[in-house]
Amino acid sequence: MVNLWTETLLLIHRYLTDGVLLRESLSNPDLKQYSVIILDEAHERSLNTYVAHFDLLFGCSDILLGLMKRLIKDRASDLKVLITSATLDGLKVSRFFSGCPVLNIPGTLFPVEKLYSTERPTNYIESALRTSIDIHVKEPPGDILIFMTGKDDIDKMVSKLEERIQNLEEGSCMDALVLPLHGSLPPELQASNYCIFDFAPCTLPSKRCYFAMHLMGFVIDCGYVKQRQYNPSSGMYSLDVVQISRVQADQRAGRAGRTRPGKCYRLYPISLYQKEFLEATIPEIQRSSLAGSVLYLKSLNLPDINILKFDFLDPPSRKMKL
Repeated sequence: MVNLWTETLLLIHRYLTDGVLLRESLSNPDLKQYSVIILDEAHERSLNTYVAHFDLLFGCSDILLGLMKRLIKDRASDLKVLITSATLDGLKVSRFFSGCPVLNIPGTLFPVEKLYSTERPTNYIESALRTSIDIHVKEPPGDILIFMTGKDDIDKMVSKLEERIQNLEEGSCMDALVLPLHGSLPPELQASNYCIFDFAPCTLPSKRCYFAMHLMGFVIDCGYVKQRQYNPSSGMYSLDVVQISRVQADQRAGRAGRTRPGKCYRLYPISLYQKEFLEATIPEIQRSSLAGSVLYLKSLNLPDINILKFDFLDPPSRKMKL
């Protein structure tokens, strides 16, 4: 009897980022070595991100989506492409790929209670500190995930929260372990701090506070994210703190309901969420310089690709000059 797990592993030949696949396509534009490609996390919509498939796992960029559309036309008989996402507009993607079928796979989440601030705080770091202390003191056991905008904010929060917890009256609450989670951590700290994913009984304190930029009982959402923006007038990039979208807010809240009923503390009023937050994040292709994209498409040297009319899911603005 063939072991199903072994058989499945034989199907998984390569795991790549989309950047690696895009470079590979420079020498092999038809990607004949692959018969099944799964683009995972497609809602990220970045110029270079992360992805998954049977023959291949790589990232999902808007350029890659356009190239997949071309390949499907040229290799309709021997190529299958699957695009997976928790939040991407399936009907929009279906129209882009000439009416391809859409499969909805329901997921089971526990209920999440969303608690809004009465007004937007002038200092979201201070507001997040107060909220985390309130949860720590008043709520039953459960880990806390706090979304911040980047490493600097996370470092400030870790230092201040540790200090405030130490200054609480003895016996007023349980101990807490405060852990940062971000890509700049040394590998050994990343490995130890990612015990966030270990749900087995452990001897750690009964509350753990995690700080992340992007499976908890409690989530604190500051409502902001750092986003790279390109200014076509100056020809320069900036890294700005901007409001998240409703899709991002809902993704953050969902992390409180993965393993148990949870609560999401949103540090902004519900009116702001409903009236001012964008429905979805602006794709990176619409807020970036097009120089790299144009050079890559030109390097493919494919006679059937018109760079000025390349088929993007969301075409970039003509104002985004090189």
